[in-house]
Amino acid sequence: MAKNKVSKSRSKSQAAQVIDTKVPFGLDLTNPLIKKSVTVYIPAMICVLILMYIDAAYSGDWSRIGIISKSQEEFLRQFAIISVVIHGGLGIGAASISKRRGEKTYLSRGLKTFIVGIVGFSEVLYITEDQL
Repeated sequence: MAKNKVSKSRSKSQAAQVIDTKVPFGLDLTNPLIKKSVTVYIPAMICVLILMYIDAAYSGDWSRIGIISKSQEEFLRQFAIISVVIHGGLGIGAASISKRRGEKTYLSRGLKTFIVGIVGFSEVLYITEDQL
């Protein structure tokens, strides 16, 4: 009976270690390339896509040359407002979670989440400051 309790506690601690080093979809963060991709490359690509979105919604160039219509441009503007609110909430949530853990970089993690959205929030949830 005592061995069973010991093995259960070991399996729980081993499971905790697995959860700490993995993000959704089974990505192994001990691999430096995957870790760099999750923390740098994917957020950088999202920033570029967001800049393209802002350009499409507010510059007027895309509708002027016929890539999108004026009504699509107006829809993009309205959706941008919703996106800012959602990203703001995610940023505040990420900063709060990071601060509760006692991390020193909670403000920068919240700002990164505000900029890239759910990818930054997932990073805060699954990767602690020590693992970065």
